[in-house]
Amino acid sequence: MNLLQNSWNQLDSEFPSFLINDNDLFHSLFDTFILDVEEYKLKFKNGSDSYSGLKEWPLLKNKKKFIVLNWNFISNKLYEGLIFDFYKKSGINNNPKFKNFTNYKNLIANKVTEKRLFEKILPKYLKGKNTVLKFDENIIQGFPDAYFRSGKYIFLFEIKDAYFSAAAVNSYSHIKIKEEIDKKYNTKNKGTGQIIKHLVKLIKDPFENKTYKELNIKIKNLVIYPVIIYTSSIFESPGFNKYLIEEFENKLNENNLDNSFGQIKNLTFMSLSFLINNLSNADKFIFKDIIDNFHNKVKEIEKKHNKTNNIDLLNKSNNNFEYFSKDYLLKRNVVMSKPIFKEAVKILELKNT
Repeated sequence: MNLLQNSWNQLDSEFPSFLINDNDLFHSLFDTFILDVEEYKLKFKNGSDSYSGLKEWPLLKNKKKFIVLNWNFISNKLYEGLIFDFYKKSGINNNPKFKNFTNYKNLIANKVTEKRLFEKILPKYLKGKNTVLKFDENIIQGFPDAYFRSGKYIFLFEIKDAYFSAAAVNSYSHIKIKEEIDKKYNTKNKGTGQIIKHLVKLIKDPFENKTYKELNIKIKNLVIYPVIIYTSSIFESPGFNKYLIEEFENKLNENNLDNSFGQIKNLTFMSLSFLINNLSNADKFIFKDIIDNFHNKVKEIEKKHNKTNNIDLLNKSNNNFEYFSKDYLLKRNVVMSKPIFKEAVKILELKNT
């Protein structure tokens, strides 16, 4: 855990250290992070796309010290990189069920990302009396990954543990990047399309064991918060959230859903890392309020941009949820933090083995 904690600390540091003592490493794990210069030359003699070599080997050994080539690559390697490495080197790819990496990744997404992370963490943010929080137990077809209701407010969650393909990143093509976003988060059966289906179902009945009549709720009074959770840091890029907000709004109009409830809020595209990193702050702010703040700030900036045509305002309006949340929390004397490991272990029910 020392290296993981250190990597997060260095990401926030103005002058990060790039040296690690040999004793700080667990060799059974981190030996695979060490760059072999000769192997690198051989493998990438024709060049390396998107720093793929350094992403695979982000450490360089120098006597009894290790040089960190990039702290971001270290942090990413500890999750995404290890998934690839385990698949390639553990022998699990010999199992007929996992001949394709996608099948293995889907298992990780369901059993680890969704069940062990998302479903353990989300309840910390959604509390209160007379509330309902339900997760998809694969019993009811078409159930959202999470459903939360507090009075007239309903949150519909979909979590997507999806990678952004290197080919799209390296293309520098607006069209290919858009196609990749659509493929992962904006189809009939994924992301925005899934939430549309949930809304259609929600018109008839809530995702609960009672009817609206039994709950004494009028559909026209409901306020819906659609939320998509992503995992890859690539999707934090400016403009991604705005694009999906616009696409979701188009789908609402196409399906004549915009007037079906009291209000359907703009789509919120949120990183799972935000929920992880703020575990210690979960009881210091209201989840609904921080989402409202995000959309209100974006609208406010867009309104100013429309009046002034200022390019800086346009760029600012394209920032992600986490960007605006940081300011929201700071104004309330809440510092966005990295996870407290004892708390994370307790919440995730992890045990030392």
